[in-house]
Amino acid sequence: MALQEVKSVDIMSVAKLQAVIAGVIYAIVGFVMGLFGGALIGGVGGATAAGGIAGAIIGLIVGLIIGLIGGFVGGAIMAFIYNLFAGKVGG
Repeated sequence: MALQEVKSVDIMSVAKLQAVIAGVIYAIVGFVMGLFGGALIGGVGGATAAGGIAGAIIGLIVGLIIGLIGGFVGGAIMAFIYNLFAGKVGG
């Protein structure tokens, strides 16, 4: 099987894929951090379970939003830079 050289990539495709990957990872990390952080903060006031659940939900939502936006922008920038140099350097 012959190897093929990738001369360019579709910027929108890479950006969307990167947004989904980063969104999932950030949502998982945000959920775990929110769960433990909320439980610690809630433990001070005596409402550990409620603080943990609220922190987990907020961490999940915020992590997902930040991951989607940051992943999309980062993926678009990486694909654009790849397209600039792939033709010169050799994909």
